[in-house]
Amino acid sequence: MLAVVLHYFKKPFHFDALDKYLGAPGFRILDVGCGNHAPSKTKMYYPQCRYFGLDKAPEYNLYQNDFDCMEKFFAVDLEDPLALETIPEKSFNCIIMNHVIEHLKNGEQVLRIF
Repeated sequence: MLAVVLHYFKKPFHFDALDKYLGAPGFRILDVGCGNHAPSKTKMYYPQCRYFGLDKAPEYNLYQNDFDCMEKFFAVDLEDPLALETIPEKSFNCIIMNHVIEHLKNGEQVLRIF
């Protein structure tokens, strides 16, 4: 149990490359595959960023406090290319995709879109 609690508070390694940008006020992040409490973890370290989440459904391991951290949640099935039209183009400074592509049949196409 202690390991699970400590893991929650450990800063995710993928932030290291973006650390100097994520803390800037108004920095806009689109997190594709934002389950596993990514919104609350991101805002814990970067409270000034503007966080937008995208996942197949809102039930993907997200609690109310995760939704409270998001400016907007996009429910999008990435295997449906037309569904991506709901995402405003050129609206984000950074797009994070963590453990997403390997779950998709069309992962290569999704990468081209983003």
